[in-house]
Amino acid sequence: MYQQGTAGEAKLSEAGVQVFPNPTVHSFTIWAQEVPESNGVVWVYDMKGVLREQAVIPKGVRSVKVGEKLLPGTYILKYQYNGALYTQKLLKL
Repeated sequence: MYQQGTAGEAKLSEAGVQVFPNPTVHSFTIWAQEVPESNGVVWVYDMKGVLREQAVIPKGVRSVKVGEKLLPGTYILKYQYNGALYTQKLLKL
């Protein structure tokens, strides 16, 4: 389960990572400005803290799509990238 306010988390924009389009009706693209030095992991949680999607992003891959099967609603994206953990709110219409 996701617990909001975990110490050591930062916003994705602080890492040169973009999530777009947000909001969306289809899927979200996560794009990193720098090539990841190690495998990354993406978790998408609903607002109740239930994990709805997880994806591993292989080392060297700069973008990935997530959320295509999510129902409309608000979600929290967590992305472990280059040794740090980042979060962003997502809105699926």
